[in-house]
Amino acid sequence: MRRTYRTEPLDLIQVVNMDRQYPMVHCTAHLTGIIELERMRRAVRWLTRFIPQILCAYDEKRSRWISSDLTEQDVVRLSTGKTHEGKDGEPDLLSGPQFKVSVEQCEDSAILYLYGSHILCDGAGFKQMLYLLCEAYNRDDPEWPVPENMRSAAPVLFRHPDYRAGALPEGFTHISLPFEQGMVKTPHTVSCSISAPEFHIIRRRVKDFGVTLNDLIMTAYSWRLYTLTGCNNFYLPCPVDLRRFIENEKGYSVANLTGNYLCPINIATGEAFEGLLKQVHESMSQLKKDRAYLYQLPLLHNLRWLLPPSTFLKQLGANGGFLPVTYSNIGVFDDGRFSFHGTVMESVRLSGAYKPTPTIQLAVSTFRGTCTFSTNMIGTDADAQIARRILHGVKETVESIV
Repeated sequence: MRRTYRTEPLDLIQVVNMDRQYPMVHCTAHLTGIIELERMRRAVRWLTRFIPQILCAYDEKRSRWISSDLTEQDVVRLSTGKTHEGKDGEPDLLSGPQFKVSVEQCEDSAILYLYGSHILCDGAGFKQMLYLLCEAYNRDDPEWPVPENMRSAAPVLFRHPDYRAGALPEGFTHISLPFEQGMVKTPHTVSCSISAPEFHIIRRRVKDFGVTLNDLIMTAYSWRLYTLTGCNNFYLPCPVDLRRFIENEKGYSVANLTGNYLCPINIATGEAFEGLLKQVHESMSQLKKDRAYLYQLPLLHNLRWLLPPSTFLKQLGANGGFLPVTYSNIGVFDDGRFSFHGTVMESVRLSGAYKPTPTIQLAVSTFRGTCTFSTNMIGTDADAQIARRILHGVKETVESIV
């Protein structure tokens, strides 16, 4: 008998725009040493005891996962080249699995392409899944106990029963990025990095300004979008990990538990970068004080269990915009927890879904002190050049604080 697993309200946010962008979280890892495929499959077999949805197909009609005849053999594959990289390597979520490990093996090194369903988990949940995969790979005990997985955002609401979302201010427009229209579009991955020594100096320097590192990166991103488009009034969504508001010390949360701050960007004529940095810091401080990460969450949570899934998704689609510019700070990747026995991890890049132009997402991740800016996009070669200008512009602006 096939088992089914229900989705949570925040999972379904990733389904609404599935016809425009495929909900997937990506990790590319370069390492020296050899990955043992059977050991990796054994680790995945253990992981599926903890996250059974991995071996399921996602049922769009009923908005749930349905178990199938998949095994760890379907999750771990030996890569044979470019067809297993980037978007071409993504699993089909509608037939499963919801997690995939492609191993490109060289003589004394390897590249791992890891894919996670964004319907199943956000960036923070994906990191937890990868940490658990590594721990299972590195253990010799096949009977290692399965920890508890917490997927519901309800505990966040229980802690804030009196929250009422206020109306968003008016007068802010959508950015219109100069991407090509009606042309042949292909997947592109664009990235650039700030070295660990330089990024260490930046992290120390930012404290002198009385702002956070996240404030700085958001401001640099906003500044580059402004200089490219001339648009000086817009919202920049900033994700917030809701796990910090949940008491879950013993368990894991491979789930979608991300709220959003909508940070207003209003750049006055002739305003200097330092002025915008101060404005972004003050806006983010106020949003945190107002608990704005809860915006729409109570409504989403209540409607999900009151309405049929199809009706809920229609309501969500009608009220949730497809923002052209997004931002995701996936945070620091713990090199002590992300390591496979017998290998040395050299570099790691985490990124989000391949978004079709005219949309763009800046994803930020840090590994061993190196900060990487990346975007996965579907567009023309000229579009990729524009994305490259934006990312390198963000890098240069962040570096200019030193």
